[in-house]
Amino acid sequence: AGLRPSKAALVHTFAEFGFGMNPRAKLVGSPLEDLVYRGGAYFGFGNNMALGGTTAVPLNMRGVARKTTIQLEDVDLVLKGKVTAKVR
Repeated sequence: AGLRPSKAALVHTFAEFGFGMNPRAKLVGSPLEDLVYRGGAYFGFGNNMALGGTTAVPLNMRGVARKTTIQLEDVDLVLKGKVTAKVR
C-alpha cells in the first residue's frame, strides 16, 4: 500500500491558511483549539477537498505558528502575535 506515484507530488499542495482570532483559546496541543489561538497562524498541505479544493490525496498535514506577523498589501493584520489591522 502507499501513495500512487502519480499523486505523490500532490501531497505538497498548499491546502489552507488562516489565523486565529479567539482571545480565549490557548495553545494546548489540541488541533481544534490551536487553530483558533489569537495571534497565531495555521497552514496545511495535502488534501484540500473539504475546503472546496481539487487535491484528493490521503494526507493533510497542518502546522501552527505562534507570535506571527501577517501582512496583506499595506496592512499589518497581525504583528508579532498581536491582531492590529493597521495600515502601514
